[in-house]
Amino acid sequence: MHNDDLRREIWSYLRKEPKLVCMKCGDVCVWDKKVKKYYFVPKMINVYKSAYCGECWGKLIKDIKKHKWASDIFSCCV
Repeated sequence: MHNDDLRREIWSYLRKEPKLVCMKCGDVCVWDKKVKKYYFVPKMINVYKSAYCGECWGKLIKDIKKHKWASDIFSCCV
């Protein structure tokens, strides 16, 4: 029952850090499986670190529509 070596070996396989967190609020979006709905921000250098959870994404979109600068951020260069 008290095999510390076995316990240490089992715990070594478990993830210590999440795969993906919201860049605004820090909530976990993906651990080993999807935990929360998330969205990636286009045109970011490090795509895997540039994710927003669904709640923060909704707030961001509201702010963008309110200030009408959405075309500058989300427009594509042709």
